[in-house]
Amino acid sequence: LYAYTYAAPSSTIAPSDDYLLDDARLTDYGVILLDGTHDQLMQTPPVKQNLATSLASKDGIDYDRNGAVTYGAYQARLTCLMRAQTLDELWQNYDALLVDLVRPNRRTLTVKALGKAYPFHYATSRVRRFYPD
Repeated sequence: LYAYTYAAPSSTIAPSDDYLLDDARLTDYGVILLDGTHDQLMQTPPVKQNLATSLASKDGIDYDRNGAVTYGAYQARLTCLMRAQTLDELWQNYDALLVDLVRPNRRTLTVKALGKAYPFHYATSRVRRFYPD
């Protein structure tokens, strides 16, 4: 992003408040989340193993006895479609999305249909298909 001047996203697709990235509509970037997104977000994160102590002078393992279940972090892969009327609009929105995703601290994805906000840290992205027309 060296020498990049941020330009706010400006999309020509129909706006929707279904998904928000830090209170900005994903459709403002030209992004539509595809089938399977809800399934990825509804996954149960893995359970963290409770504290275990093993001593050479004692048989077996002692586990933390508080009985609380704590969950670890998990990764969700969101499949998106990004649309634009022109290539200039596409690149402006793509660059704005990447800049907004990699900002310091965590981001929040709000899903109106589920009534939840998911804090997250951006990990990676991949373009599987690109049709410039």
